[in-house]
Amino acid sequence: MRKILFLIISISCAYAVLLVYENLTDQPSANEVEQLPAKSVDDMLDQNREKVDLNKSKSSILSQNQDLQHKEFNNKFAYVLNSNSTTISKCNINEVSGQLEHCSKTGRGFNAPTGVAVSKDRSWMYVTNNGENNVSICQIESRFGELENCHPTNAGEFNKPTGITLDELNSTAYITNVGNDSISRCDVNPSNMELVNCIQYYNDYLHHPSDIKSGLNNSDLFVVNVGSDSLVKCVFDDNKKELNCTKVLDGLHEPEAVFFTKNNVYIPNLASRLITICSSKLREKQLTDCTNLSGDFASMTDIFIDEGQNKIYITDEQKVSLCERNENRSMLKCQSTGDGFNSPSGIYVLGFL
Repeated sequence: MRKILFLIISISCAYAVLLVYENLTDQPSANEVEQLPAKSVDDMLDQNREKVDLNKSKSSILSQNQDLQHKEFNNKFAYVLNSNSTTISKCNINEVSGQLEHCSKTGRGFNAPTGVAVSKDRSWMYVTNNGENNVSICQIESRFGELENCHPTNAGEFNKPTGITLDELNSTAYITNVGNDSISRCDVNPSNMELVNCIQYYNDYLHHPSDIKSGLNNSDLFVVNVGSDSLVKCVFDDNKKELNCTKVLDGLHEPEAVFFTKNNVYIPNLASRLITICSSKLREKQLTDCTNLSGDFASMTDIFIDEGQNKIYITDEQKVSLCERNENRSMLKCQSTGDGFNSPSGIYVLGFL
């Protein structure tokens, strides 16, 4: 009996020593490891993943901050066509004042550039060369806005091309030819955005057409005519064989350009030095609610409205004017902006996200 009691006491002491040892080393026993629930293992792995994800988030935030530090450039640009040279000026736009700053030349191979259009994805620019009867295409580098790989499209001949516009799908381009009173309709090759299959169309309402824009209805084209002091609306028939035009506004004075906003249409007049503004909605096939805006202008050639900033940019003789509507609604408050221009004939404002 004493032997049995001694054996039990010995086993109990040994077990107590074992428990003390395990507590001191903080290690689970073999049996405990075998019985450890699967959920506990998953919990530990999740904690490790959270630490890794946290490190990744910190790295991502750091990378974003570094990118922001490098984004000290202005991502909104104005492109000014210089008709008396072979150049286009690119200017940064001050996001607060709207002023053109740090203007420099970009692109190459132009000859009396006159009209400009940009693809919907802001990757391609088309420029009419009045001096060589062709249209140049350039790629737009989005970070600094430089024009790259500029070259004439193999689209056939034009005749003193002036204005150019693209349809909403960027599948068709329309160019006004002031040399023979016509409009060229060209397909856009989706593989390289080149102009192909150009055909010239004529209409009795076209008289020295100087500019062209697509209207709010994508099928409508609006053309200003220096020869007849008018704005006409043109539509192609379903087979694209005939161009039908009607006059929607007359009484202009050598209209050089046309620009549509959501509610209005703006037309700078070279002879009167006034900008005609009308409602963009046709009433009985005519533009109505028209008035004239005055300013310190000499020889206006083009206009661009930045609705988001409520700024009006006008190419005028040897300068670009930045204008705003004054308290006197018929008067524009303007100031010269940018520098280094040479008889600017066209302007396009382009922003990148």
